[in-house]
Amino acid sequence: MTIRFRRSFALALLLVATLTFSAQAHFVWVAISDDGSTASLYFGEGPFPSEAALLGHVAQSEAFARTADGKYVPLKLEKKIEEDGDGSWSVTQDGSPWQGMEAVCDYGVLAKGDAPFWLKYYGKHADASTLKNKTLCESEKLALDIVPSKTDEGIQLKALFHGKPVEGCEFVIYDDTADPQERTTDAQGNVLLKDLKPVIYSVRAKWVEEKSGEHDGKKYDSIRHYSTVSLNLTADDQ
Repeated sequence: MTIRFRRSFALALLLVATLTFSAQAHFVWVAISDDGSTASLYFGEGPFPSEAALLGHVAQSEAFARTADGKYVPLKLEKKIEEDGDGSWSVTQDGSPWQGMEAVCDYGVLAKGDAPFWLKYYGKHADASTLKNKTLCESEKLALDIVPSKTDEGIQLKALFHGKPVEGCEFVIYDDTADPQERTTDAQGNVLLKDLKPVIYSVRAKWVEEKSGEHDGKKYDSIRHYSTVSLNLTADDQ
């Protein structure tokens, strides 16, 4: 009985630790289906279903679809769980295809050592057609925004914080065919994605505000902003 209790207790502690610190390895991602009918929000390493057990951590997310003229449509997402235990927050509609999607998630204050921080997530979907519409490339909702634009050399990714370019913003760019690229923005807030492939790029940016305060009764020493873009270049017209 004692051994069995200790083992159960240890497993319980492991589960609590996993749930407590999972946010440090997981990010909010959003994506629109190819036909524009389904909008999904994921909490994991990329724009695809991941552990359904962790979806409740981002249930407070605000999600919006965007129409071709750039208007925002608030979305009421529902939890979708697959047979393998992975899942997402999703919604499907029968109207005109959605052209884009964005999300904001206030994760709250987390304690890591002696330096508690306020964690905020942002997500955006972009594809080949989005790159032709400047209005859809830019956001009115995301404090840390990644703005993609097509150039002769590839795709420029600009980091904007409250509308201003951010120098020194940390980027991680990856797809399922290559190792992650770690990049840092220049003085204009840009990094360049070259040698484009017809894949889905997972783009993540991090910016830390060295700003202390209190949120929901919890004190923090800094604010960590993580913004993602699911950049789908699989279409033939890229």
